[in-house]
Amino acid sequence: AGEWVRIRSILDYFGDVQTIRYDGSPITLDMQAASHPVCKPLGWDSELIDNSFPMFGAFILEKINAPSFSGRAKSTPGLGLGLGV
Repeated sequence: AGEWVRIRSILDYFGDVQTIRYDGSPITLDMQAASHPVCKPLGWDSELIDNSFPMFGAFILEKINAPSFSGRAKSTPGLGLGLGV
């Protein structure tokens, strides 16, 4: 049981995506910088900002009707923070 939730990093909205089934317990997210890339604008050779992980990370959580596994699937445990949806 539970709701399907898509989690996106704001530093790479389309590339750093996880889809999980939320069961009401805290969500643990890997906060290591190597796990969260920074998106490069089209036509650019490098990122416009530095990677803010592990000091700061921001995520967008969206409830979805059915799982869609686009983007990179990750399930690496690491440093995390508890989030309620």
